[in-house]
Amino acid sequence: MTWFKDKAFVSAGAKQLLGEIVRVLQELFNYPHCAILLADSSQKLLYVVSSSGYRKRVLHNFRITIGEEGITGWVAKYKRPLYVPDVRKDPRYIEGVAHGRSEIAVPLLIGKKLIGVLDVESQKLDAFTRRDLKILSLFATQAAVAIQNAQLYGRERKKSAQLRLINDVSKKMAATLDRDKLLPVLVKSIQRNFDYHHVMILLKETEDELVMKAQAGGFSSIMLVGYRQKIGEGIIGTVARTGRTILANDVSKDPRYTRIHKDTQAELCVPIKMGKELVGIINVESDQFHAFDQFDQEILEIIADQLANVIKNAKVYQECKQAKDHLQKLIESSSDAITTADNLGRLIFWSKGAEEIFGYKAKEVLGQSATSFYAKGREEARRIMWQLLKKGKLKNIEVEYLGKSGKKIHASLSASLLRDDHGAVTGSLGIIRDITEYKVLSQQLLQSERFATIGKLSTQIAHEIMNPLSSIKMNIRILSKRGGLSANDQRRLQIANFEIEHLEKILQDIFDYSKSLQLNFSRENLNEILDKSLLMVQDRLEEKQVEVIKKYHPSLPHVSLDLVRMMQVFTNLYLNAIQALDQKGKLRVATSQERVNGATFLKVSISDNGPGIPALQRAAIFDPFYTTKSDGTGLGLTIVKKIVEQHAGKIGVESRVGQYTKFNIVLPVQRGRMTRDA
Repeated sequence: MTWFKDKAFVSAGAKQLLGEIVRVLQELFNYPHCAILLADSSQKLLYVVSSSGYRKRVLHNFRITIGEEGITGWVAKYKRPLYVPDVRKDPRYIEGVAHGRSEIAVPLLIGKKLIGVLDVESQKLDAFTRRDLKILSLFATQAAVAIQNAQLYGRERKKSAQLRLINDVSKKMAATLDRDKLLPVLVKSIQRNFDYHHVMILLKETEDELVMKAQAGGFSSIMLVGYRQKIGEGIIGTVARTGRTILANDVSKDPRYTRIHKDTQAELCVPIKMGKELVGIINVESDQFHAFDQFDQEILEIIADQLANVIKNAKVYQECKQAKDHLQKLIESSSDAITTADNLGRLIFWSKGAEEIFGYKAKEVLGQSATSFYAKGREEARRIMWQLLKKGKLKNIEVEYLGKSGKKIHASLSASLLRDDHGAVTGSLGIIRDITEYKVLSQQLLQSERFATIGKLSTQIAHEIMNPLSSIKMNIRILSKRGGLSANDQRRLQIANFEIEHLEKILQDIFDYSKSLQLNFSRENLNEILDKSLLMVQDRLEEKQVEVIKKYHPSLPHVSLDLVRMMQVFTNLYLNAIQALDQKGKLRVATSQERVNGATFLKVSISDNGPGIPALQRAAIFDPFYTTKSDGTGLGLTIVKKIVEQHAGKIGVESRVGQYTKFNIVLPVQRGRMTRDA
């Protein structure tokens, strides 16, 4: 393989690449006679720059005029590939291979720009096919790009050699902000790139001492990382004290030198400074005299300046990382939901607390609109965002959200705008505290306080009424026993006595509601209690011809309860159902057994096919003194609920207007374990 000698035209890097292209053509495609011709800058001439198997006269100062000479000249002019099966019949042919018979030439193009021509010849007639032409055309496309890049590289190589070496070291420094990881990589890179015998970096850790942090090279087995050097002693200590570079190409003649390695002959020591403050030292040693020059000093001083910035950045990075880690731990340990969104309202951060409160993992929600979580929809989200934009921050406003399961989450939202260094809004930060349980407890406490107040007041009133009412009742009985009263007067006394009994019932309900119930527990069969309670209302059932449909679980375990009070519960529910039913209505009574979280529960369902209860009434149905009946006290269901809860149970109601009403009572087999809703 021979080269055209023209340093100005072909760089060493390009020559190497061209030789590699010819070698590939020979080995992979079995083309023994190959040549690459490059066009000069004027696009008038082609030069053979790499070849194999061609005649010697082709290889020495041989030029082809583009468009006027040879098959390659024609290809270069028209920028089209050409296959000549028999070159002896083509007048354009210039003999390049002894006894050549066939030739393929394809242009090397970058877009429409000609780079050169790839030429392949054979001593056989019609040796190539259309497939060869296609392969060489594709190969030429890639080769042209590679050649152009190699040419550009070669032209800039000499002037960029220094910068490239510095850049390589800079990359190592930019690759990590972890100082302890950076320095070992850095010394190895300096030692390898500049072919230094030994390189070390020492950093200033105290006011009077340097500590070696990393080293690479021929003396590594002698010195250990952690070696300490006093400031002011030796060449290293002197540079640390003065802050100026020392280049000693014969350390034996430098009085400042303190021998550390017996084979050291030359030393170059450069300070690492941030402003006027010394950070550390880059020290290079050699076992040869006059190993360093001004170029080495300039390179190391540039690297030292870069390293000073990296060490400074690494320090800032470590401080920021510690602060970030601390903040991250605070965020992760917070039970509140911490979220951030961009200017379009898309979520870009979702904390662990948010995952727990809403039920969504971060990967499920990031990128989604934050408005989709508002229970009241987009308008509510816009209203809150408008307030935030207007005020800049919001504090503890109550918002309803929707969790993954669809349940409502009552939350307290504090939010603020996020801004960049110029004050422009970049997004928003939200801290969401789940107050659902607090709201429930607050409502329960408020209700309890209200009920207690009502109960206390009611008890006082009842006491005040009970005594005169008893006196009136006694006098009515005395009068009714006297003779001489007309039938009309007797009827009036009966009406008065009935109304007094009604008032006594109201007062008794008030007493039952206001005082703590005393329960007498015994082991009972729930199915039997339901039947006994039905007997208590048998006359009412017959009066309205109500059909009773029973669906009892056949083997319910006995449960501990107060027989009298529980019969009071079921009787009250039966009476309410009968009162709601028309003639020949249906009353269904069912029992079942369930297991939840390892505990056994008994469930009683009492339903009717009456008119149902509207939603607004259902919400207040267990409230004291709430009634839709003209003669009701509004305490019946309140007392029912109280009795059930004192049995560690729960009661709930289902209803659909015009179809049915169903009361569900759930009782634990073992009292004290109530873990589910009715």
